[in-house]
Amino acid sequence: MSLLKVVSCLSFLLCFMLKNGLACVPTSQPCTGNCVHGGWTDWTEYTDCSVDSGTGKRVRTRTCTNPAPAGGGNFCDGDTFEVLDCSGDTCSAGDYQWSAWSDYMACSVTCGSNGVQTRTRTCTCTTTSNPAANATESCGGDSEERTDCTATVAPCPQHGGWSSWAAWTSCPVTCGGGRLWRERECTNPAPAYGGNNCTGVTHESADCATADCPTAGNVTDQDSALTSREIIILSTLLPIVIILMVTLAVFVTLWRGAKNAAAVSPSIGIRQGPSTAGPIPPQAAGGSHDYMGACLEHGSEHPFKEKYMKKPPPYSP
Repeated sequence: MSLLKVVSCLSFLLCFMLKNGLACVPTSQPCTGNCVHGGWTDWTEYTDCSVDSGTGKRVRTRTCTNPAPAGGGNFCDGDTFEVLDCSGDTCSAGDYQWSAWSDYMACSVTCGSNGVQTRTRTCTCTTTSNPAANATESCGGDSEERTDCTATVAPCPQHGGWSSWAAWTSCPVTCGGGRLWRERECTNPAPAYGGNNCTGVTHESADCATADCPTAGNVTDQDSALTSREIIILSTLLPIVIILMVTLAVFVTLWRGAKNAAAVSPSIGIRQGPSTAGPIPPQAAGGSHDYMGACLEHGSEHPFKEKYMKKPPPYSP
């Protein structure tokens, strides 16, 4: 490496350290042929102070583009920027002022109500145009306003929600396997205004009473005891029931016979008084005789037939 390159590198490093890390460029370079030397543009305005309080920096810049060096021409001599110290406390209390309110932002909801619209304003220093570190303290009041709003599309779609599961049904069997059921409904809430229906099933089932049922050759002691008691009860009650049924049948038969006899002969009886048909004619001695008299039973209008089984008394005129 030549001595010229070493010196150039050391100069660049020294410039870099002195400028607090900002880029340094060489001020000149060998010119070969038709070269154009660089020229500076005008300085820009200083930037605002970098802090609202305490000590900060203000910077202005320029570029070597008026014209830019070409053909080995020299670069502009001097710095590309300048830095000034500044204080964020340069504004007095009376130098702060609110800007005008901005327009309200769009409603925070796209359907239905319960939305919010917001607008803002800025507290700035009139002398430096720097925003205040604490707008409420510097300008007084709020930097933001909110208002309720309703979207143009109302109401919002209401998506369905499941109710709680109902209780399980009772098992329909006690052995051999059955099924339990329970259900729920899409009513919490029900879908409305184009909302989605509930996803999932409305019914659930589960096995129940899965044990095998006992067979004829697999009767437990408890089942045997119950069968024995039933046999004892039946053997005790069955004769009583039979006697009652026979007695009732006999009674009904006798009652029907008496009723039929009364319908055929309404007044049949034995004469208890003298006949109203006149004297009894003489009869041959001995034997039995039929006599149809006009004797009436007491309280009856029907004549009845008498039959004597003994010899009548002698006739006396």
